[in-house]
Amino acid sequence: ETSQMLWILLVEVPLDHIQSVFTYGILVTVGSQVFVATSLAVICYGICSPVIAAFIFLTALNGIGVLYGMLLFVFLSCIVCGVKIMRLDLEKEVKEAQIRVQNSTAEEGTLLMMTEESDE
Repeated sequence: ETSQMLWILLVEVPLDHIQSVFTYGILVTVGSQVFVATSLAVICYGICSPVIAAFIFLTALNGIGVLYGMLLFVFLSCIVCGVKIMRLDLEKEVKEAQIRVQNSTAEEGTLLMMTEESDE
């Protein structure tokens, strides 16, 4: 059982890092927060939680079933986010990011000017 747990963790840890980079490093950066939140919630609560419960209560896996469920979560997250990333139009996303930065900079400048005027 210990060697089985070790192998699961050896697969899960690198996949978890890839999933984190996909979701928080790429998708959140290009403004896909709603997609990330929705897809991770569906995968976690709709798929993996019932699978973990089935592994624990309906099989003899017990605690290892939790690790299998976590591995399933990370694997599905990598697939879903990887497909989303492959479908992104990077040039469009870069332009939209530049526009968001310009708009937020302009709004901050306006707010700063209004604050300075009200202080006088």
